[in-house]
Amino acid sequence: MALSAVSGYLLYYLNSGQNLWFYAVAVIVSGLAILKFPSVGLYVIFFCTLLFERHFTLQSLIIGEIEYKLYPIDIIIGLTALSLFLKVVAGKEKLSFNKFDYPIIYFGLATTISFVYALLTKVNPSLAFGAYKNYFLYAIVYFLAIFIFKTREDWGKMMFWFSFGAILMFYFLAYGLITGHGLWSEYTPLSTSGERLIAGTHAFYFVIFGFWLTALYFWHKEEKMFGKKEILFAVFFVLLALVVSLVRHLWLAILVLLAIWLVYLPIQNRQTLYKIFISSVVAITAVSLVFAWGYGLATGSAPRFVNKYVYILKERASFGNVVSLQDESFRWRVSAWLAGLSLWRSSPVWGIGLGHPITGYDELYFFEIPPRDLHNNYLGIFVQAGLLGFAAIVYWFVYLLRCLNRIWDRLKNSDNFDTKLFFVWGNAVLLFMIVFSISVYWDINLFIVWWWLSLAAMRYLAQQTKSL
Repeated sequence: MALSAVSGYLLYYLNSGQNLWFYAVAVIVSGLAILKFPSVGLYVIFFCTLLFERHFTLQSLIIGEIEYKLYPIDIIIGLTALSLFLKVVAGKEKLSFNKFDYPIIYFGLATTISFVYALLTKVNPSLAFGAYKNYFLYAIVYFLAIFIFKTREDWGKMMFWFSFGAILMFYFLAYGLITGHGLWSEYTPLSTSGERLIAGTHAFYFVIFGFWLTALYFWHKEEKMFGKKEILFAVFFVLLALVVSLVRHLWLAILVLLAIWLVYLPIQNRQTLYKIFISSVVAITAVSLVFAWGYGLATGSAPRFVNKYVYILKERASFGNVVSLQDESFRWRVSAWLAGLSLWRSSPVWGIGLGHPITGYDELYFFEIPPRDLHNNYLGIFVQAGLLGFAAIVYWFVYLLRCLNRIWDRLKNSDNFDTKLFFVWGNAVLLFMIVFSISVYWDINLFIVWWWLSLAAMRYLAQQTKSL
């Protein structure tokens, strides 16, 4: 009921704009369900983020002529937190923390200090709070998940709703392939020629879903409804979505993860991975040849847009353009990074404060940008929170990597649900660690909530395997 109410309102919003009465009904209906079952709130958060992305996570509330940056996702998070709080007060739930949580809390303290420092140095309060909200306040999703998803059955239900939403997401791929442009891809235009056939956000969600499909393929149970052929078919379309999204940093991240898999996967899984790769290449080749042949019979000529798209792919994948700074996007990032480091020198320990604008020079003009436009979250935290914040990140991530290694040592020779759960969310954690260095994933709520969910899954598995 809650999913239907929120999804129904969002579909109405996309067609007709915001209606406060419908908004209120959706909030009331979903709120009643969430207050009774807190887990419903988390299902709504991630299901609606998969399908509606920024229209669920970044849709401001407009009352009269005033715009409030209170988003639907924030309301659902608030209702979920309230539901859990009421159950704790009633004695139905008990909250407890362990070693896995401490690095997160230390990072939270570092960002809080940077936020306060920003306010004292008169940084725009709304910019400072916006950065603080994305860096740490959305960690509430992590704490909600660890207290709500306590058992294997709880995580099994979460994966069901995740899978259901991801399957519906194939609509966006079909839309892009048919129309020649991705739905909502205009929010992230390319710096090179061409157009994405699927939005970068949905491509990222597809990557996580691809991890889940790969886990199901590796540790497939014969009694399951879908066989290996059906799973492989879905993997093929996930890879297709990744290609037509033209998101280069995801291509790079996948290559890094593949290298990690070749080192850590058992030999039988590596052999299976090789089979998946060969099958995908054969399938892509066959589909391309059949399409070209059919198009030629129907029109009497070769499809011109194929050559165009091949050119676009080559341009996006050109390492030479990046190294020589001929790629406008990368050249801009280098200029922004140098400007950020120059500003950091004025306050190396505490940083310049969360949300402090960064000024610099790029070839023929000066610029002033928010820290998120550095397109490097590690550098962004280093510049804004200084050595204090960066030290917290290093401590946290070193501990996290060691914990992941211990969990995998205990799960790699089994084929149960926990192994599959680790493969999807453990790889999601590694994916975030990679893309944090080359994009803005920590600065946007429609990405960062998945980071916190991934960590919640790792905490559950760390407890199950006694890897803390």
